[in-house]
Amino acid sequence: MKKRKNIIIINLCLILLLIFPNITLANITLTRPEYDILSIPNISINNKTPIKIAIIDSGIINNKYLHSYTITGYNFLENNNDYTDEHGHGTKVTSIIVDLAKETNLNIELFPLKVVNKEGRSSTNNVIKAINYSIEQKVDVINISMTNKNDTIELKNAIQNAQMNNIIIVAGVGNNGENVELYPASYENVISVGSIAQNKNISWFSNYNDKISIVAPGENITTMELDGSYGLHGGTSFSTAFVTFEVALLKIKYPELNNDDIIKVIKETAIDMGELDKDNYYGYGIINYNNAINYAYEALKKYKKWETALDIPANKPWTIVFNDLVKSTGNISIIDEYYNNLSIDSQINENKVTIKPLQNYKSNEIYSLIIENTISSKNIDLKENVKMKFKTLNSTKIMNYQNVNEYISMPIWD
Repeated sequence: MKKRKNIIIINLCLILLLIFPNITLANITLTRPEYDILSIPNISINNKTPIKIAIIDSGIINNKYLHSYTITGYNFLENNNDYTDEHGHGTKVTSIIVDLAKETNLNIELFPLKVVNKEGRSSTNNVIKAINYSIEQKVDVINISMTNKNDTIELKNAIQNAQMNNIIIVAGVGNNGENVELYPASYENVISVGSIAQNKNISWFSNYNDKISIVAPGENITTMELDGSYGLHGGTSFSTAFVTFEVALLKIKYPELNNDDIIKVIKETAIDMGELDKDNYYGYGIINYNNAINYAYEALKKYKKWETALDIPANKPWTIVFNDLVKSTGNISIIDEYYNNLSIDSQINENKVTIKPLQNYKSNEIYSLIIENTISSKNIDLKENVKMKFKTLNSTKIMNYQNVNEYISMPIWD
């Protein structure tokens, strides 16, 4: 019996929901709740130098709208330039990115790389070839909305080689609804993407593990069909496309940032959900385009992070105890997950600073207490700026709390 050589089923991160053939290009901008979740900023970028995006998938259909953003592509199944989509998955993923580019006037160049046949199968060998082709084309970001259960040294090396060539890899975690690590999403420094529903709960199909980076909308997503009409679909494939586009936005807005910085911005500007800070379901949270575009440098600031606090009452003050007398409070603030500042009052009492909110915190919300540039009586700046996340009480809980200060003691001057 002949041994099958290098044929591995690659799972496409797709859940079929519903197709509406009557939805056409003319009315795709109607109701798109995923755009509200993403918080797309009201901007028109119009960048002269395009961002190059490789989409390793099943190709795209022969469609004028999609091809208007396409420079070149390749068919690794038949080793030719015909990357026409026979399956539909690649077209769906690509249409999300193209629609976002149209929405923001972002100049992108797409490289559809066909590695998936009409049955939805691919091979590790062809995926690696597509990654190497992307390196040759000097793309900026690679979208891989596929998963493989096998961790092979060849695939890992190809991913690392792309990263060393200044390419960010974005990959879906898969649709098994299980605690499982699939590849390439679980490789180091790959942005590993899960899915959320419109109510911001984790999708029932979205895999979870300690490698997940971020989540994005992945249910009832408007995507293009093989016949050029539009339908609604779900899967981490489409969540991945939204994150790929965020990478493109940041590379244009902040060309001076390196890839590690961009990945950090995406994580730090996400809306924290689930457990405070990173968890195995949401990762760092739900991506937020507006936060990333407008607060990138705030996200890149370095802080010593204090332990998070839970069930904080609505009017809780904080008292910080320093190891020396305080001359100036510096920059002390409390911000919400959207970088909105709360009004506060800060008072110095010898080596203590008391911070009182002048408005109540919202119920069941996450805030950050930030302490920067506090100066001691000896005119010494803080050794490290400090940040602490806290989550307020859910209003449905019984609140038997006294209005007392919580003391946080930490020697933070030399």
